[in-house]
Amino acid sequence: MARLARAGWWLGVAALGFGALAGAQVSRRSPVVGVVEQAGPSVVNISTDRIVQSPFYRGPRTFFEEFFGQLSEEPQLRERVVPNSIGSGVIVDPRGYVLTNEHVVARADNVRVTTADGKEHEAEVRGTDPSSDLAVLKIMGEGPFPAVTLGASDDLMIGESVIAIGNPFGYSHTVTTGVVSSVHRSIRSGDMVYTDFIQTDASINPGNSGGPLLNVEGKLIGINTAILAEAQGIGFAIPVDRAKRALEELIAYGAVRPTWTGLEVVTLAPRLAERMGIEASKGALVRSVHGTSPGSRAGVEPGDVIVRVGRTPIETRQDFLTALGLFKPGDTAPLWVLRGGKEEGLTVRVEALEKERVLALFARRFGLTLEEPGMMDRARGSAPDALLVREVAAGSPAAEVGIRAGDVVAGMNGEPLQTLDALADRFARIWDRDSVLLHVRRRGILYPPVTLSVR
Repeated sequence: MARLARAGWWLGVAALGFGALAGAQVSRRSPVVGVVEQAGPSVVNISTDRIVQSPFYRGPRTFFEEFFGQLSEEPQLRERVVPNSIGSGVIVDPRGYVLTNEHVVARADNVRVTTADGKEHEAEVRGTDPSSDLAVLKIMGEGPFPAVTLGASDDLMIGESVIAIGNPFGYSHTVTTGVVSSVHRSIRSGDMVYTDFIQTDASINPGNSGGPLLNVEGKLIGINTAILAEAQGIGFAIPVDRAKRALEELIAYGAVRPTWTGLEVVTLAPRLAERMGIEASKGALVRSVHGTSPGSRAGVEPGDVIVRVGRTPIETRQDFLTALGLFKPGDTAPLWVLRGGKEEGLTVRVEALEKERVLALFARRFGLTLEEPGMMDRARGSAPDALLVREVAAGSPAAEVGIRAGDVVAGMNGEPLQTLDALADRFARIWDRDSVLLHVRRRGILYPPVTLSVR
């Protein structure tokens, strides 16, 4: 009887407990649910394809044609559509502008966007910026479209919660959560190094590229871009502060205009600081200032050490270039430099780096003047898909490696060069580097790549 009484007492306690839980208002609506409801409709799936042409013969081939390899007709070209990639994107403007990664739409002939309501729309590529791996699409459909709210990434806290939404492996609108693991990370992809990434442990997989990284307020703080393949829980996103400038420029101009301050800087290494008697251990040392440039007009001098741009601390040359990337032509960039042991504030007005200036910088640095081939050159086949060397300055880096007038430059740093516009576009982003790799042809023979280095 005693055991039965004790059992009855415990059952009564349990019943009271469950009754209390049932009566309590336990909410299952977490902040993540609110974010998904708020921002989820702005997330889109992106699919692309390429049009590939392949030869075929309309009529049957005879035995003799098959045996001797002789053809009685020219092959025809047949077009076929080949799926290219699947990715994600986020609507950032009610007019239908979508922000995504450049590599999601690279080399695509057709782009389609599927919105959260399941509707598929054709889309056009408004502009791309390979250097930041960002692209903007325009949905070809009637709006308005649900757009995400842009947040900020300059005040991110390590450990704060984040939400990723995307299209991994074709599973549309997949939601994952995590935290900000770190900021200002750098990653390498092929020959390029991308800097200033948000690192997160929110699960990101193939297909998530171009999708949003959101904070608990439902605001966009980054564009999911890459994962570390050999690891788990290490993903990277482009900070929204960096994406904002690309977004504005791509919508307005179809490209991100390169900027110019006229400052050539190097990372201040401890040994260099000691040798030059500089009382600083980190920063970007100004090696030279181009005359009549924005930097010169602002009062920047060779030997200054740039320690801050705006609110961004500068420890390396790449930090300086990344910080400048937030400013578009016409903006003013506040710089803090260390000069004579004292910190001084200066203001540099950022200018657009025009094509003519870029080509002049290229010729000045390497002693090499290039031109597009004329009709006679193309007819002779001397440079149908490259640039001709018009002039080589005596004693220049180009002369030292043996380049001559009349040679053909087919590529730079592994990329083909067919027009002066292409040369200007690529060199504008690396104009202050000390070396470039050129692919040179002479009399139809392609020589091993040569490196032009500034002494």
